[in-house]
Amino acid sequence: WAKFGENKMKLRYIVLMLLFQGLLVADIDFSKHQIDKGETLFAVTNVAMNDVLNVREKPTSKSAIRYKLSSHAQNIISYEENMVDKVGKNIWVSIRVGLSDGYVNGFVNAKYLRFAQVFDRLKHRGLSLKIPYFMEYEIRESKPDWIYVFHSLNKHYYSGCDERDNPELLHRLMDFEIALKVYETLSEALMNTVLIDSQNFSDYYDSTGDWFRPNVKGLVEKVNYHSLEGYRYQMGVEGCGEMVYFFKRKGKVLVIKESFDYNPPILPKGERLPKNWKFNDKKEILNYIIKHIEIKPVLNKQNF
Repeated sequence: WAKFGENKMKLRYIVLMLLFQGLLVADIDFSKHQIDKGETLFAVTNVAMNDVLNVREKPTSKSAIRYKLSSHAQNIISYEENMVDKVGKNIWVSIRVGLSDGYVNGFVNAKYLRFAQVFDRLKHRGLSLKIPYFMEYEIRESKPDWIYVFHSLNKHYYSGCDERDNPELLHRLMDFEIALKVYETLSEALMNTVLIDSQNFSDYYDSTGDWFRPNVKGLVEKVNYHSLEGYRYQMGVEGCGEMVYFFKRKGKVLVIKESFDYNPPILPKGERLPKNWKFNDKKEILNYIIKHIEIKPVLNKQNF
């Protein structure tokens, strides 16, 4: 059922349809990930189970009630800036309540709000993921079986990897990007993901067990990747390239590709990098995504 849009920068109301599944607690500080222009998801807190939080027409407790939020509601959006400094304090803030058939605008006291720990559940070709709502994801037409999970900034720049005389001007600065896919065999995975010379294929691959040779040398190495034991193949030069990871999971081979570019982006004249251009929480986000990966049989070769 998963819908993969070309652009996930706008808050997706489809997320709100998943909220009945309950709150998923994680070791991620959601307060650090306010969406562009302060567009952020919140949940109700400090309200008794048998009570409600009133959404007022104006920022005062004497104003008319527009809507009543339950004590466990988390379908609340705010567009105000600096919400990190307001949440939990005795300050009135404007909000929008997302509903299945629309939304309601109003005001609530910020002492009854907390940052909602909401996750999207992605399912495609036997692979099921959970990712924080502020991440972007898509299935690209050029590689339809891969799930791409990423985070980007709206910024014009030239990649430090592009050494052409007329480099391409890019418009989305990627600060987090991984791709995931499940293969039936390691042989198929290797042939479709890495540039290993066919003459040297046997140096890495053991056809008897359909896995890597125990003492591989060269660009393939044994690794522990966020608690997953497997192998890594590195492609690239001059600080640019891709790490390709292989893991045995449920009788199949899970492949994770992680791009890297150690060169700072080159900006057009007069442009400046935003202070938060580096994604500081990459490790904890990766830990969560990988910890919650599920691999299931593909039914009739369709998304399930």
